[in-house]
Amino acid sequence: MSVFSGSSAVLHQVFSDALKGLNRGALVDPNGNAVFVNSHAPTDLATLPQTGALCHRYLKLNDGDVALTNDPYSGGTSLSDFTLVRGLRLFKNSAAIDYLLVSRISHPPRLPFHARLDEEGVRVPPTPLVTESQFNRDLLYAIAAHPLAPRRLFESIATELERMDQAVKILKAVADDPRSLFSAAGIKAYLDDSRRVFETFMSRLPLGNATVSQQLRTGETLKLQLRITESQVVFDFTGTDSPTQFGLTDLATFGACWAALVGSYDASIPANTGTFQGVHVSAPTKSFLSASAPTATTRGTSEGVAIVGRLVNQALARLSPSTQLTSAPAGDGCYQFNFEDGRQLTLWPPAGQGARADGPGTDAWAFLQANSRTLSPEEIESSSGVEVVSIDVRKNSGGHGKHRGGHGVAIHLRFTSPCSLIWNDPSLGKTNTGLKGGRAGAPAALEVFRQGTKEREEHLEPTGRLEFAAGDEFYILTGGGGGYGEPKKEPEDE
Repeated sequence: MSVFSGSSAVLHQVFSDALKGLNRGALVDPNGNAVFVNSHAPTDLATLPQTGALCHRYLKLNDGDVALTNDPYSGGTSLSDFTLVRGLRLFKNSAAIDYLLVSRISHPPRLPFHARLDEEGVRVPPTPLVTESQFNRDLLYAIAAHPLAPRRLFESIATELERMDQAVKILKAVADDPRSLFSAAGIKAYLDDSRRVFETFMSRLPLGNATVSQQLRTGETLKLQLRITESQVVFDFTGTDSPTQFGLTDLATFGACWAALVGSYDASIPANTGTFQGVHVSAPTKSFLSASAPTATTRGTSEGVAIVGRLVNQALARLSPSTQLTSAPAGDGCYQFNFEDGRQLTLWPPAGQGARADGPGTDAWAFLQANSRTLSPEEIESSSGVEVVSIDVRKNSGGHGKHRGGHGVAIHLRFTSPCSLIWNDPSLGKTNTGLKGGRAGAPAALEVFRQGTKEREEHLEPTGRLEFAAGDEFYILTGGGGGYGEPKKEPEDE
């Protein structure tokens, strides 16, 4: 159900239709004000608009021009994520571009994670890729040939340019329609309505202050003072340590905080400048949450975002116990399989979500289906030396309670050729605790059965490496979310 009515509801649907083909996309003005952000990744919320603004500032994009960058310190997230920015003149009486269409493409990161940015991949500053309708293929081939560039980079960017073409056609067709509400004035009204939607959401929030802290397994201390007034939500991270192994940029931290706030209340809030105005994030310069080069960012955009989200949930829970969430999962794990023939397979299996005071947690299966990075069993088998025996709900993994925690997933693989595995999964061996008497969810685990044996190897370390031979079998069992409230009776096997 839309939170808008009238012309704003129509515009919201236009933006949704135009950008639905971009898994991580945004429409922003030349100054970086976000009109519409469509992405599952919290780190994209503020970084996509900033990337667009910086590319235009440096390169002066015209209608149809496209810039390319992956620099985390030019508005990006990690070096494995490449961003395209396209100049867009929508209105016939405009002398210059009206908006920027921004799209980000995910690629598998380099594992194991590194402490320095220059070890994580090739760094591309804002660079012209399409100028006056001329696609600089030689430049892209040269970037893709770099030994630290993601595999199939040229193909993925060429495909994304085609998807952006389709989005532009939809936006221009609507803008050219004389009956359309798509105008500069209409977009301003849409952003004003968005601001009012967020103000209504803020009226539900508890007022006051809460302070929480956490020490990371890499040694850093993360501190948060949450202040909620009638007009603003402030996330103050003063006292947070400098990064030792990984970090987040200040813009990525903003997105993590905004997404955790909205997600804690399961609110349907559009992501744009109108709804960002009520949130302020303060992080000390060069801290873990406001990192600068050469600090690596890949691990921060996965594990770091989950840590920030859990800390925000804890602070909100202290202010309003009736809206508490169970402990959030530690973030999706990353599993990278490298085969002797040069093929590579990367999986990001999600965990189940904790139950809420007003309902059950979401099963990991739903996140698996919705994530653009998810490969089908057929895609996994055709691109690697793996047979997919099964991918299913991990039964009974969600914590029991008045409301059940979301179940994890169980992935069963059989190797048809030798390979090595490198993984990073901070959720391994950790339980997602329940609240108000709810039971904990099952912890994440890895299980190995070597060919010709029935003995089970279990691995719970958050990072590691394994070697597999043909015939070995491997199980990834993601964690279940914690339950909420005392269960009426003890759980029965499903």
